[in-house]
Amino acid sequence: MDTHDSFSIIPNNKDEFYEDLNNEHPNSPDNPLLTRKYSVASNASNYSVRVRNEYIGYIFGAIGIFFQAFGTFYTKVMQRIYPNDFHTIQFLLIRALMLLCLAFFHSYYTQHKIENFFDLNQKFWFFIRTNVNFFAVSSFTMSLWYLRTSTAQILSTLTPLVVLVLSYFVLKEKLHLRYLVGTLMCLTGAIIIVSNEKKAGNNNNKIKNNNSFISINTLIGVVFGLINCVAMALVNVSNKILVKNKILIDTQMFYVGIATFSYSFICLMFDFKFSTKFGLNFMYFTHGLTFYGFNLFFNEALKRAPLAKLIIIQYLNVVFIFILAFLFLNEKIFFSDILGAAIMMSYMIYNTMNPLKSK
Repeated sequence: MDTHDSFSIIPNNKDEFYEDLNNEHPNSPDNPLLTRKYSVASNASNYSVRVRNEYIGYIFGAIGIFFQAFGTFYTKVMQRIYPNDFHTIQFLLIRALMLLCLAFFHSYYTQHKIENFFDLNQKFWFFIRTNVNFFAVSSFTMSLWYLRTSTAQILSTLTPLVVLVLSYFVLKEKLHLRYLVGTLMCLTGAIIIVSNEKKAGNNNNKIKNNNSFISINTLIGVVFGLINCVAMALVNVSNKILVKNKILIDTQMFYVGIATFSYSFICLMFDFKFSTKFGLNFMYFTHGLTFYGFNLFFNEALKRAPLAKLIIIQYLNVVFIFILAFLFLNEKIFFSDILGAAIMMSYMIYNTMNPLKSK
C-alpha cells in the first residue's frame, strides 16, 4: 500500500467525515457523534423555548402593568366625576364583589378548584397576601385624594426601598453603602416631585393650601402613600412566595375578595357612608377588572420570566400614568417631575440589573 492508499480512508472534508460515521453506525445510540449532535440540538431547542417564554413573559408583564396603571387612572376618574359621593370603603366593598365573581368564573373556565385555606402551603404568607391587600389599596386610594395621580404612583415606587429597610431591621441583613446612596437618590427624587404638588394644584384637595413649602393635604397624601409602600412591600413578597408554591390566581383572588369585603363591611358599620348612584357603583364594580387583570397577567409573567427582569418592566407603570394623567386628567407634568422620576428609577434599575454577589 503506497502513501496515497494509506490515507485514502480519511475523508477529504468535514461533510464526508460526518457522512462516513453516520453510515457506519447510522442508528447506534452509542455513536458519539450522534449523541453530541442530539445533545447540542436539544440544548439549542431548550434555549430557544426558554427565550421565547421569557419574551412572552415580558409581554404579559407589560399588559399586567398597563392594567395596574389604568386602575390607578380609573380611580382618579371616579374621584373627579363624583367628588362628593366617592367613598373609599364603599369602593372597596363593591370592587370586592367583582373580584369574587371573576374568581368563580376563572375557576370554572380553567377547571381549577378554589383550594381550601387549610389545605394550602405557606398559610402565613397567604394570609398576608389576602389581608394586607385591603390596607394597601385603601391607603393608595386615600393618597389619590390629596396628590396628583403621577405623584401618588411615584411614591409607590419607593416600595423596594421599604423592602430593603425591612430586610435590615427584621431579617438582620447586611446594609450596603449602595442602599444608603439609593435611599438618598430616591428621597431626593420624591422630594422634587412632591414639591410640585402645590403649584400643580389638585381638584380633590379637601384642605386648602397654606403658604408652607408642603401643604397639609400634600403631607396627608404622602403619609398615606408611605403606608401604601409598606403594605405593598408585604404583598409583593408574599405574592412571589405564593407563585413559587404554585398557588393559583383564582384561589388568591377569591380570598382577597372575601378579606376585602369583610374589612369593608366592618368599617361601614362604624362609619356608614354609602352612595346609591348607579353610575358610581357600576364604576366601583368594573374597577375590579383592572385589579384582576393585573394579577392575572403578571402572575403569568412570573411563571415565564426572571423576577429581576420583570421588576424593570414594573416601572412602565410610571410612564403609563404620566401619559394617562396628562392626556385625560389635564394634570400638569413639570420637567422637574420627569427629572425626579429619572433619579429614582435610575437607581432602581441599576440596583436590579447589577445585584450584589452573595458570599
